[in-house]
Amino acid sequence: MRINRLHKTHLRKATTWTYLNWPVAVVLAVAAAVITTLTLLPGPSLAGVRTTLPTAPAWPAVPASTAAWPDVPPPTTTTVPPPPVETPAVVPSTPTSGAAGNAVDSSSAAAWAASPGVTCIRQHESGDNYSDNTGNGYFGAYQDELSTWDSHGGTGLPSDASPAVQDAINYAIYLSGGWGQWGTAGGCGL
Repeated sequence: MRINRLHKTHLRKATTWTYLNWPVAVVLAVAAAVITTLTLLPGPSLAGVRTTLPTAPAWPAVPASTAAWPDVPPPTTTTVPPPPVETPAVVPSTPTSGAAGNAVDSSSAAAWAASPGVTCIRQHESGDNYSDNTGNGYFGAYQDELSTWDSHGGTGLPSDASPAVQDAINYAIYLSGGWGQWGTAGGCGL
């Protein structure tokens, strides 16, 4: 009787543990099944697995001289000078016309400044007044900022510079950045 009673107690405890810890029981059962299957099944064992990498095949030795290779020409030591570099001829720029027909001659600073499109910009920016200084941070006929003026070789205030100097500096500004410097360029057809 005692054996029967002990058996029922243990069975009840095992059932209670399994009910509370069923995920653990499932994992243990699957692990036991996998281990048993791998151990008992016939097939290759890990003993047959290589533990070293195979070696690469040996390449044939290359002879020290090219005499053994008759189809290969001997190396040459003669150097050929590169062909002469041709410098393209400087072509003077031609006038460009904007939407309003304002031709701009960019062949020189003086020709650029005398162009109708550039004259239109000066008219819109400052009333074509080379000494314009209204205190708004922009100076001269082209209403230059000091930082732009200085970065293109100007000194002092643009409004204090002569018209020829302002034209030359603004021509350089135009060459480095196009018409974007002047917001009125679009209204002048440029």
